[in-house]
Amino acid sequence: MIKTDEIIENLEKIGFGKKEAEVFLELVKNPGTNGSQIAKNLGYQRTTVYQNLDILQKKGYISSYLDKEITLYKTMNLKEILENYNKEINGATKFLKDELSKVEVSGTQKQFYNLNSFEEIKDRFKNILKRAKKIVYINTNLNLFEYEKELKKLREKDVRIIV
Repeated sequence: MIKTDEIIENLEKIGFGKKEAEVFLELVKNPGTNGSQIAKNLGYQRTTVYQNLDILQKKGYISSYLDKEITLYKTMNLKEILENYNKEINGATKFLKDELSKVEVSGTQKQFYNLNSFEEIKDRFKNILKRAKKIVYINTNLNLFEYEKELKKLREKDVRIIV
């Protein structure tokens, strides 16, 4: 018994659109059919089927030929299609693995905080002070005496404080 849904699902996993997969599977089942026959079998409009046939042909998954002035379609060698796809994916995966590991992460990242109350602002400021390691620049109208304990700890850790 053919597992149609699973075949379509797996074709989608390797880059087919849903309708492309359905049209492709229809051609696997009925090679040498025309777009009108496929549309009738799938219950799609002919324009939809012909668009997907065009996509499949450009990707190299199917071919067309004329028979008494009627264009018929058939799939290319299924084993070759899947082997070529596998080679492309393996090559792309290896390339990306190698090259993405070379990409440098930007050292400066902007951070944004969504603070909804003055208490949240004060708590966030305390946490930032606790995490400081080298230098702290402070430009604020907050009463810094409220943060005396945190600022003393920074001095003990030899963190430079510029107000």
